[in-house]
Amino acid sequence: MGFSEIEKVMLKNTILPANEINSERDEILDGEVLTFLQSQDHFRRVSDYIILPYKFLHKKFKTENIIVTKFVSNTFSVHDYVENILETLTMPFEIKIDFAFTIKNPTKTGHDRYRFVFPQRSTCLPTTSKLFVESDVTELIDYLRPKTQSDFLRIAYETHRNQHCFDKSGYVLDTLLTCVLFLSKVSNLAAPLPI
Repeated sequence: MGFSEIEKVMLKNTILPANEINSERDEILDGEVLTFLQSQDHFRRVSDYIILPYKFLHKKFKTENIIVTKFVSNTFSVHDYVENILETLTMPFEIKIDFAFTIKNPTKTGHDRYRFVFPQRSTCLPTTSKLFVESDVTELIDYLRPKTQSDFLRIAYETHRNQHCFDKSGYVLDTLLTCVLFLSKVSNLAAPLPI
C-alpha cells in the first residue's frame, strides 16, 4: 500500500508556519544572500513545504512520491528530523535526501555573484535509500548522526559539482538553505519498490 492518510498528516505537521520561517531566515542568512534570493524569487523555495501526490485511479500500480522541504535553521538537525520521519512511516519505502544551497563566485570588486543550487533526486546523499528492514534504517541513521550542517553542505557541493563543474567556473560553496526528502512508495504490495 502507499503512504497512509495518517502518515501524510504527520508529515504535514512537521512543516513550520511561513511567518516563523521568514523571521528565522531574515535572522540567520547574510544580507547579500537574502538580497540574491529575493531578486531571483527563491524565497518560496527557501521555506518549509510539502508536495503530496494526486491519486491516479486508472493506474494498476501507483507510486506515491512525496517531497518534504525543511529550512535549515541553526537549530535544525538533519539526523533528528530524518529519524522522526523514519519512526512515522511504515516500511518498505525509499528516501533520498538532498539539499538546496547557494554558491558564490568571489569578485575583486567585493560584490560576490551568487547562484542557487536546486535539490534533485539524482544528486542525493551517497547512502542507503531503500528501506526494507530495520538494518537499512540503522545504516542510514548511522551515516547521518555524526555529520554537521557544514559536512552536509560540503557533501552536497561535491555531489552537485560532479554534475555542474562549479569549480571550473570559480564558484565555491556558500550557504546551506534547505534539506529536501524525496519519499517514494508503491501503493500495491505486489509491485516492486521504485528504483
